[in-house]
Amino acid sequence: MRCGFSPEYPDELKSALFDHAQSADIKETKPNPFGVKYVLEGSLTAPAGTNPRIVSVWIIEREKDYPELVTAYPS
Repeated sequence: MRCGFSPEYPDELKSALFDHAQSADIKETKPNPFGVKYVLEGSLTAPAGTNPRIVSVWIIEREKDYPELVTAYPS
């Protein structure tokens, strides 16, 4: 896969996405009937030593106190 991520090590991608979520800029906050959606933009630390910029979308659903990843794509 691109940037050195591998299906054999899914926790590497999971960890990189959580790190991205903590350091990225919040570009948009969108309340909706299901909760609040957050659009983030920033770099992702990849195993290949690169730092591609990505956009990630997260949601905190009503009555939950933790974010869940909706999607992520290159910015």
